[in-house]
Amino acid sequence: MIQPSPPAVAVAWQFTVAFPQPMPNVASAICTTAEVIFATAGRPISSAAPQHTRRDTLQCCDGSVVLQKGGALSQCCGKESYNSFSHFCFQGKITPKCGNSSYGLTSHLCCAGYVQPRYGGNYARCCSAKSYDSSKSFCFGGKIYQRCGGHDYNPTSFICCGNMPVTRDGGLTAQCCGAKSYDSRYYFCEQRKIYTLCDKKKYDPSKSTCCDNALNPRFGGNQTDCCGKRAYASNRFFCTGGQVVPLCNYARYDLNTQKCCGNTLTTKQGGQHSKCCARESYDSSRYFCYNDTVVTLCGGARSYNLARSPCCNGTVQQRVGGKDAKCCGPSPYNSQSHFCSGNQVYAKCAGTPYDPYTGICCGSKLNPRPYGAVLKCCANNAYDPSIFVCLWGTKIAPKYDKSGYQ
Repeated sequence: MIQPSPPAVAVAWQFTVAFPQPMPNVASAICTTAEVIFATAGRPISSAAPQHTRRDTLQCCDGSVVLQKGGALSQCCGKESYNSFSHFCFQGKITPKCGNSSYGLTSHLCCAGYVQPRYGGNYARCCSAKSYDSSKSFCFGGKIYQRCGGHDYNPTSFICCGNMPVTRDGGLTAQCCGAKSYDSRYYFCEQRKIYTLCDKKKYDPSKSTCCDNALNPRFGGNQTDCCGKRAYASNRFFCTGGQVVPLCNYARYDLNTQKCCGNTLTTKQGGQHSKCCARESYDSSRYFCYNDTVVTLCGGARSYNLARSPCCNGTVQQRVGGKDAKCCGPSPYNSQSHFCSGNQVYAKCAGTPYDPYTGICCGSKLNPRPYGAVLKCCANNAYDPSIFVCLWGTKIAPKYDKSGYQ
């Protein structure tokens, strides 16, 4: 056996080996899997293994003597020792385990103790316990969101609509409709347009419209509007004062001052009693419409059929004389054969009217009436019945002359 040399020359731990005398200032170390031989010319070869270090704390890694990092669980990674309970070796690099698992650093990464696929390769990042591709997504509040047109944003205040971050209308209930956001509690999206929910329900905007929370058929197609709870076709009607009114020759108008009669705007007559007669407005409390003509009410109250009845002195009468009928006071008469004088009807004399005060018509002969005297007719002649009589309807004789009766 070789006697141990002084400590300044060489140190050996419980093994047997033969080696040449060391050359001055030259250090050498030889290690195998079974034993460690450590020698220096004057000091330890590595600061990791100082003199007097116990053999069971050293490890041989790729021909180098190193301190163990994990006791009995120590393993080598190249020339380094590591604790295989908490770490692993991947491509010559010591890496902490993920939870209790090792993994391939090129294909996976460790996120909060969970092995996750490396999405996006070198762009892979962790968001809480999940991985994501940071070239396409971002992490906010422990959740993964898609980038918006290449931009990160605050998802609590904004929403990505049409590749642009826009203000989140409705907060957490916001949704997108094209490039706009809307509050899904009160609205819905159809064909990239925002509509109000009708009684909290969706509907088909191509067939229906919502008016004050009441669903109506779409009467006018794309030209349907609302008037209170009613829908109307705005190309044919308009809304005023809560009521739907037909347009007048495609125009709106003031119902208080104007009236649409025969598709023509005219001044409104009669206020709330206003009606139309052809293209004319009239006051129905005073007039009525007959054959497109405005006629005064009979007696201020009654309408009537002008073809059958005239209105005479406020009273509806039976028509006399057809179209030639006229009134004389309260009495109707045929103006072709009669005339009116002093509210009395007289027959014309030979087709001619006359003054009943100065004349009397007997047969077809006009006789004088002196000073409005009371006369009667006897054939074609007039006589004073106070002094004359008419005999046999043809002869006038003195009233007291008996000979005249012969």
